[in-house]
Amino acid sequence: MKWKIILIIIGIVILIIGGTMLNKTESVKSDLINPISSRFFNYVSIPVSSGYYDGTFKVEITGDEDKWVEDVKFNGREVVIITKEKTEDRTYTECLEWEMIKDKETNETAESCSKEETKTYDVPLTMPVNKITSSLTKEKLTDISKETKDSKESFTYIIPEDVHYLKIGENSITITESQIATQSNLNNVTAETGKSNHTHLTISTTAPYNSLVAYWSFDGDKENTKLTTHYDWSNNNYDGTGVGDVSANTTCGIIGEGACFDGMNDDYVSIANPGNILDGKNLTVSAWVYQTSLGTASRVVDRTYNSQFATYISSTGNMGGSIDGATADSDGVFTGCDTTLNEWMYLTWIYNSVGMYGYINGVYCGGSIVAEGALDVSTSAIRIGQRVDGTLNRGWNGSIDEVMIFNIALNNAQILAIYNNQSARFLPTGTQSITNQSYMNISTGNNRVNVTTYTESLFGSSINLSVGYYNVTGWFSTAQQIVSSGVVKTFNISGVSTNLTFNYTFYAGNSTNPFYSSIIKNNITYEIWNEGEEADSIYPIFTVYYDDNASLQGSGTGHFNVTVANTNGTVILHINGTNIYATNRSADNYNVSFVFTHGGNYMYNWTAYGNGTSHNINISNNFWYTVNTTGVSNTCSYTSSNWVVNCADYCNITTNVNGGGTGNNFTAIGVGWFKMSANISGFKNYKFGGGCNATCTSTGCIRI
Repeated sequence: MKWKIILIIIGIVILIIGGTMLNKTESVKSDLINPISSRFFNYVSIPVSSGYYDGTFKVEITGDEDKWVEDVKFNGREVVIITKEKTEDRTYTECLEWEMIKDKETNETAESCSKEETKTYDVPLTMPVNKITSSLTKEKLTDISKETKDSKESFTYIIPEDVHYLKIGENSITITESQIATQSNLNNVTAETGKSNHTHLTISTTAPYNSLVAYWSFDGDKENTKLTTHYDWSNNNYDGTGVGDVSANTTCGIIGEGACFDGMNDDYVSIANPGNILDGKNLTVSAWVYQTSLGTASRVVDRTYNSQFATYISSTGNMGGSIDGATADSDGVFTGCDTTLNEWMYLTWIYNSVGMYGYINGVYCGGSIVAEGALDVSTSAIRIGQRVDGTLNRGWNGSIDEVMIFNIALNNAQILAIYNNQSARFLPTGTQSITNQSYMNISTGNNRVNVTTYTESLFGSSINLSVGYYNVTGWFSTAQQIVSSGVVKTFNISGVSTNLTFNYTFYAGNSTNPFYSSIIKNNITYEIWNEGEEADSIYPIFTVYYDDNASLQGSGTGHFNVTVANTNGTVILHINGTNIYATNRSADNYNVSFVFTHGGNYMYNWTAYGNGTSHNINISNNFWYTVNTTGVSNTCSYTSSNWVVNCADYCNITTNVNGGGTGNNFTAIGVGWFKMSANISGFKNYKFGGGCNATCTSTGCIRI
């Protein structure tokens, strides 16, 4: 399957033909995505999808001016065809030969005319696999020519290579949803892992959410999937499992996804025995519900097998509930709590050890006195959409969303605030950083990162992304961008970067009362690539130099500082055979610290790299840095015919020493380093207890 793109540039029509996508090991698989042309002088940009392509693009040029293909570049997933103008004057005779003039009478005196012809150029794809680079493949074919009356016309041609395959987008890296959820650094963000991996803001620790024991939002659950996990966001990990045909999707949710029940009694969400989370005198159960038909005490949430509670809607459409208490059990409907079919309602059940009460859409509607005392201890599971004990005959027909259980009795204000989405359910902000360098390590030569993240964001919630990059001198971060689910976000980084991090910031919905959290779900993909930049036109310029020369005695840390403009941030100090990358302090100012272990004079200079693609280098003048040395100490002595130099610190011999050639010894002891600014000779033996910057032979030590 072929593709082509037409771009009109000043009367020139360019046809890009070819580029069949091939399977890696098989035959033709599919073609390029719908190409989009952009009108720009001498420039054709063609977006392409990932995949293997055959080795030749054909460029056909037709028009009243000759043009030829000059270069083919690969920027990320864009193939860029650059053409170059070539104009020639044609004589009247030549125009006749090319049959361009149909009316000779009107052009008898014409000295030139335009020539119209068609040429085909084969452009090989020579981009290396795994690296997005430019392809410079222009060569001439002398046998492609056209005879004219006066001269032989030669055209520039690009030689096609043998058939080969190239994968565009090989530099695309996928971070799996499991890696995202389990290998991120999280701050005020909670990860849910398993059948669906996703992250969300952590639940608030202020009232009433410090008493929240279970919360099934159904957001982030694997959509339209039976038998999947339905996650508890309360940090207690009371995750449920779908039974039968129950599943979650946005159709069944009032806030994001909700759970769908078809009224069959074998469809429900089961939560394994959560233990004693509700062993007390107070209880609140709340949920958004949408009921399509009435049943027999259709369950919303239930834990009645060997006691505790049940919440339901009766066959007459009233809210009802049951409590199994330490002193007695009670079950009944709430007069006045009438529900409506085919309409979303926020229902709340309260038990406070003396009574059960019902609320619809945040407003109290009825209740009963059931002084049963504390709830029974239970070892039962919890079910959403069905009863636990007895026959499965209390199924729910419709949708259930945002199920919460508290181990306190909420008050009227708290219930109304939740209904009005004015209750701060989540922490207002949190961060998630992806830093694992096993898949965040990149090669240099790339200055762009495309990141695609899948999210859910409602009610003013958002997730921002900043890309961190290490460019030899240190870590830097791009500006934040608001993430849109499935939309590619492009970030500019340094072309010498070797490592990346993705730093997400979550902002809860309705920022003053953050009741909703965005989530990150599915895989994250990113691509690194290089966008062409202009070559450096200005070299780095050094201006101000500083060091603390001669401030050290024997050893210590020296400090160096330089101001350099027009640099990409890579500034290096070269001293004592060591290259040290400088730290950017502010604006164009860079500094380095270096530890000296002994005295001496050290030559150093600076290197800085430029901004553009050529990365022009500038090297500073040479400078000298002196670490003062300690002279021969007063304890140096002449013993018998032998010299013994005994120094507590570094030693420096500044005058010539001659042993007289009588077989005496010269010994330096107790020194870490021995410097000679003069010559030592005339001794039989030479022995040094530390380092020595001298060349020693049987006849003496010569300073170097």
